[in-house]
Amino acid sequence: MERRFTIVTSEPLLEELERVLGYSRIFKHLGWDDERRVAYISRLRQRAEIVRPVRRLTVVSDDPDDDRVIEAAVAGRADYIVSGDAHLLTVQRFEAVQIVTPAAFLPVLDAD
Repeated sequence: MERRFTIVTSEPLLEELERVLGYSRIFKHLGWDDERRVAYISRLRQRAEIVRPVRRLTVVSDDPDDDRVIEAAVAGRADYIVSGDAHLLTVQRFEAVQIVTPAAFLPVLDAD
């Protein structure tokens, strides 16, 4: 049985990612120039399901910007949010969406 995963995101999350990838400390870590950063975002836009959340949520009290991630996951009917963000991970689950680390998600990828 072939398993298929879909990346779900939203325009606000893509805009934030593009901004963050431009930070000097991230630039130094990745070593990407502007062309590579733009190409990455473009490829992500082509491959991801871009949703328009209709519900405004207030879930992550310590970092309200993280609510945008949960809104996109709910709008896209995602099963998981895979993140290393401590504020999101504290939530653990919102409605049907489980919030897990990349390491915790690996068994899901390996499952038959």
